[in-house]
Amino acid sequence: TLNIKDGNVTSDKIADEAVTNNKIANDAVTVSKIADNAVTETKIANNAVGITQLSVQADGNSGDVLSTDGNGVLSFIPISEATGGNTNPPSSGPQDAFLVGGSAGGITNPDIINYAFASDSQSVHGLSFNGTLGGGGIDGGTANSSTTDGYYSTGGSTPFRTDITRFSFASTGNAVSIGNTDRHRSAARIGTNSPTDGYIHGGRGFNVVGQLSSCIKFQFAESSTSSSAVFNLDTTKSNIGCHSTTTRGYLYGGANDPGVIGSCIEFVFANDQTRIDIQNLNESSGSHVALGNNTNAYICGGTAGGGVNFTRIDTHLLSSSASLTSHGDLNTAVNSHNGASTNISGITLCGTANGSNTSKKQTFSYASNVVATDLPAFTLAFEGPGACQVPASF
Repeated sequence: TLNIKDGNVTSDKIADEAVTNNKIANDAVTVSKIADNAVTETKIANNAVGITQLSVQADGNSGDVLSTDGNGVLSFIPISEATGGNTNPPSSGPQDAFLVGGSAGGITNPDIINYAFASDSQSVHGLSFNGTLGGGGIDGGTANSSTTDGYYSTGGSTPFRTDITRFSFASTGNAVSIGNTDRHRSAARIGTNSPTDGYIHGGRGFNVVGQLSSCIKFQFAESSTSSSAVFNLDTTKSNIGCHSTTTRGYLYGGANDPGVIGSCIEFVFANDQTRIDIQNLNESSGSHVALGNNTNAYICGGTAGGGVNFTRIDTHLLSSSASLTSHGDLNTAVNSHNGASTNISGITLCGTANGSNTSKKQTFSYASNVVATDLPAFTLAFEGPGACQVPASF
């Protein structure tokens, strides 16, 4: 029997190893339940919990990390120092992005490349083909993400593909085919994601003049699935910038031959038959990328055609239908790229810059309006790769 006095259980009343992980309910220990200064450096044994870094809020500064030095001494250091320049603190939001396909000089990429934020490293996660789809690589398809798996759908030109493929984030392995889209679609780039479904918007199609205006969705959970129709776009579009929260999808601009278009769309996943037209982009463009989190989307780079390319980073406060505002610039104009979102920063990946394929990674903070900086480049330079990750909003 526990002896409780004045609402407190004293430590000498609890036997050694009496409190274990499996006896503490999920979410039982929260920040609001820990008194100010209750956990201090002197109260944590060296290497206690077997960690070398712990993200904490220290003295009101959420930009610090509690870390041990080589001797096990605890100290608070800035995130940028703790992670070697990494833009995302450990155990905070997404940790990896997965690049699928892409092309360079007519050569298509067959690999799924795992890009790990914490180590800023890349490795081959698997092949984008499962051996029955044929071909040496793929580009022009649409990337989607659930909380556990990445998806790459349709795309290609020879052969023209309609398949939906899936691969696991947690384990290496090749993508496998799980179903088909309604028709061939390319230049759709990246889709939107609800917690249960992936959405593909517009694009180009075999035997289609110009672009498509239709949108489709498919279920993440199904082992064998076919797509179904949802709302139509306001006009025919391809190369749209897409962003998702847990409840809504957002579509920004896109190519509309012979030019580009700046119209933006919002839709509610629970009612995906209805399109909501919102504000326009500050510069109409296609082949840009939209990054962000649950509060803001950031539209990066892109092209207006005719050699006019953008460095702009514009932000959209998702709670408002007002116009977008400037959030700074990329350090190099890029289009036909893709991107990854952490909870605190955006990273653009590969694409076309100065008329050539680029292996650049540019990163910028969501908190400050500055020019993006470079991370170490990829070993390969591809345009139009798909990008999957566990979304920051989930």
